Amino acid sequence: MKINGFNKEANLWITIRSTNDYKHSDPALIKMNRAHLFIEKPAMKVKIHDLTGKKVLTVGCGSGEECKLLQKKGATDITGIDIATKLIKEAQRCYPKYKFHTMNVNKIEFQDNTFDFVYSSLMMHYLKDWKTALNEINRVMKKGSTFLFSTLHPTRWSGERQGDTLLMGFQYPSKDSKLKIFGDYLNKKAINDIGIRRINMTSYVRPLSDMFRELVKANFEIIDIYEPKATTETKFYNQGYHEINQKIPDFIIFEAIKK
Repeated sequence: MKINGFNKEANLWITIRSTNDYKHSDPALIKMNRAHLFIEKPAMKVKIHDLTGKKVLTVGCGSGEECKLLQKKGATDITGIDIATKLIKEAQRCYPKYKFHTMNVNKIEFQDNTFDFVYSSLMMHYLKDWKTALNEINRVMKKGSTFLFSTLHPTRWSGERQGDTLLMGFQYPSKDSKLKIFGDYLNKKAINDIGIRRINMTSYVRPLSDMFRELVKANFEIIDIYEPKATTETKFYNQGYHEINQKIPDFIIFEAIKK
């Protein structure tokens, strides 16, 4: 997993993730954070149940902002792991009462059956392969506990970008043109531009069937999937962005339990 982007641009990422006031903040920063602000974070909040008394692991915790949401849901025992050392140091500084470790999700250094709830926000798409990570996450979870995670939605991110247009489909050949295919849904593909170009990271988009298959193989039972729309507030930020995200999903959220 390539991590230099988040380590190299840690200060930018921390600034982006703390930029939440779209009315008074730098529009360029809000644009880089808008998918989190108006779609993914509100949706994840809806899916988190009462965490009182639960031992929580957040995978790909970054600089720790998720702790605010988790503690509002009752969590007091929170552990965060991330492979980007600079972001972990920031999390330790901002949230000193919780535990943060520089750690690779493919080798989680905790005992079996440790956690009651595992949370991961937009981390899984940075993994080229899910098998090892899912097995490790399952291993450290207690039986019957929940894994809640978000990732890129293949319907949107499998499309082919042509300037400001995103295309998915095909055009039959004619006497004047050859067959044209736009996008690739059925095969895993790497993409390098998902909105924050200065943070040089590779994401991997895969079909839904692959996601389901990998979760089942790793001993998870899928309880729910959620394809969130942008919040109502989004229309006051940008009407066009709101309309797009009422019809075409940016992310998909899985709720799964360890069998």
